[in-house]
Amino acid sequence: SSIERLKKTAVGQQEIFAQLMNALEECAGKNSPDHTLFVGPPGIGKTHLIKLLNDKLSRTRSISSHYSLVMFPVDNHRITSFILLLIELARHLAEAEKGKLWRELLEKIELEDDNKIICNLVVDALNKSHKKSRKRFLILFENLDAFFDKHRSDRETVEEFTEFLSNCGPVTFIGTACTSVIDRSLLKCKPYNQFNITLIKELSLSQTRKLVCNHLKFDQQTKLLSIFDDLTPKIQALYELAGGNPRLILLMYDLLTDESPKNIKTLFENLLDRVTPYYHERIRSLSQLDRALLATLASLRSGDNTQAKLAKALRITPQQCS
Repeated sequence: SSIERLKKTAVGQQEIFAQLMNALEECAGKNSPDHTLFVGPPGIGKTHLIKLLNDKLSRTRSISSHYSLVMFPVDNHRITSFILLLIELARHLAEAEKGKLWRELLEKIELEDDNKIICNLVVDALNKSHKKSRKRFLILFENLDAFFDKHRSDRETVEEFTEFLSNCGPVTFIGTACTSVIDRSLLKCKPYNQFNITLIKELSLSQTRKLVCNHLKFDQQTKLLSIFDDLTPKIQALYELAGGNPRLILLMYDLLTDESPKNIKTLFENLLDRVTPYYHERIRSLSQLDRALLATLASLRSGDNTQAKLAKALRITPQQCS
């Protein structure tokens, strides 16, 4: 969805959004970490919330003057370790800040093979930058659960990331995690216990009505708006089929023009057959290393996609690329 549509149609997250904005403003002048993790099933609106937050933060002077914003994309397949996360963070900041500090840091990282030294270099740069500018670093990172899918049994990676979250004062993480992937009991374990957990709930029937109404207004569906009350049976059927899941509700949004509410279930099943996210399921079926190799291969220029350069980009051995 476009950001304009999201701003005009979002429902059910206003209170969460307002609380988070207030918390960020309160923490702006502090040098202590305060991280947030949005948790919920697929399609509940976690990605939309992050997009709205990114837009709002970039346009709110009281926030943007105190934070350097870094937003990682939804598919972070290239980031398979804590060190690669730090390197990617440094690249983002080098592009955004255009400063000498980050350019020199990237040059040092390119020549360094010791992960401990790289970690110290990045953390030192974050602290130096904060001391100079007084701006904190706000990192928006989606699908944090996917990042730790491989590392749940990797004690070193978990400990490294937990230590970074708890001790790197200038950095605030805001992430998302899928409850269909992550066991809720894990939220009490490292590194998730470093976050303030916010559960995103399904929409109520009244919120579903509001969501549909907002989209009709955005799409200037004046005819349907004039008979909106007559759509109540369809919206009720839509709500019960989707279980209050915003993504499923919006997948069926176009079906509201059908004359018979009894056809909604059949149309919904046909729609699911057409829009099943086959690609994402195929990607998820791959190992994390294979996903990272595909993502990195796609990002490299044709002349740079050698086995050696793939291995160097992912900081693994060439044999692991074969």
